[in-house]
Amino acid sequence: MRSKIIFLIFIFFLLLFPVHSLAGGPVHGAKASAMGTAFVAVADDPSAIMYNPAGLTQLKGTNIYGGTTFIIPSTTYENLSGQTEDTDFQAFLAPNLYVSSDLGMKDMRFGIGFYSPFGIGGRKWDENGLTRYSSVESMIATLSINPTIAYRLSPSLSIGAGID
Repeated sequence: MRSKIIFLIFIFFLLLFPVHSLAGGPVHGAKASAMGTAFVAVADDPSAIMYNPAGLTQLKGTNIYGGTTFIIPSTTYENLSGQTEDTDFQAFLAPNLYVSSDLGMKDMRFGIGFYSPFGIGGRKWDENGLTRYSSVESMIATLSINPTIAYRLSPSLSIGAGID
């Protein structure tokens, strides 16, 4: 019983502290993110619209898949004199929504994806800081709309295309 309690406390603290990720990563679907983009080879949920549209042929019926990733970026700048400055705290979201359907057809699938490839947000530096002559703010706000179509040529070969 005691080992179960210790295990539950460990799991609680593990879930309490998010994983720290460096640089960027895929934020377009939970499974794809967990697989480190190896999802391209599997592509068996509606987020295949973004990764590999041919994977839609593995789905039946109409599917809706969506979510968001919470992003808290931070950057430290160090000049040649060794002085450092950090960006101001910011938090923003990278939303995604995918819809796919076979529309009652045996081998053809259609899909549309709405997602933010880079998140919606940016970085802010102190207006009187080290970077004041280069940059004090940057912003990215890109949303993609991606209609797709996929066709199963044989049980083990499908093709897919989309417009991004």
